[in-house]
Amino acid sequence: MIWCAGWLLFRSVTLATIAGVLTSLDGLHLVESRLALLDVFLMFFLLLAFVFVLLDRDDGRRRLLARGPGGVLGPWLGVRWWRIAAGVACGAPRP
Repeated sequence: MIWCAGWLLFRSVTLATIAGVLTSLDGLHLVESRLALLDVFLMFFLLLAFVFVLLDRDDGRRRLLARGPGGVLGPWLGVRWWRIAAGVACGAPRP
């Protein structure tokens, strides 16, 4: 997930790989997975929501380019499914 977020942010395989490797070598990440098991689930779903927001950003840019200029209030992009998915991911770790 860190690699995917890094690639969506920077569009660089090198920077995304560096982010993934640094996360895998981080001692705190390993300790958190052993001591506080519930924090791992919270971190996963929040990172998933962040990836969904990045996908929504890219999808919105693609839709804006396809539709061109809009009216007075700008173009309406329709239902933003990636944002809905991000909201579901943020609500998923709740007990």
